[in-house]
Amino acid sequence: MAIVGSVNIELWAVVLGATDALLILEMPYGYELKRLKLNDTPLYDEVVNARGNLDIKYIASNLADEATPEFIFLYKTENNSMPLEYFSIGEMLGGTEKAGEYFDTITAKWNEEIFLYIVYVKINPRGKHRNC
Repeated sequence: MAIVGSVNIELWAVVLGATDALLILEMPYGYELKRLKLNDTPLYDEVVNARGNLDIKYIASNLADEATPEFIFLYKTENNSMPLEYFSIGEMLGGTEKAGEYFDTITAKWNEEIFLYIVYVKINPRGKHRNC
């Protein structure tokens, strides 16, 4: 039996073009929509350019002033068990890429969940949206 460890995986994404109206949606599959200050998230370096200004693609989605930008974020956290061999020195130095395949599987699952929900919202645009 393989030795198993626990890994916490988080998803953070700015929802471009979102307003507070989006916060009424009840997201399925453990996703959350949150209005947060950019500084309170791990995405600061992704959203702010080298000059310290918001990257152009995020400017219109800012819900506050430029000094303390706020956005609607899509967030999800998941704890998963995975064999510790995925984090061996050989694996990290370019072994069989088991860890990469593991995370690719999770990413594909999360992308499918979001896609299904977007399709559901487009088909049923009225009312509360619960787990699909």
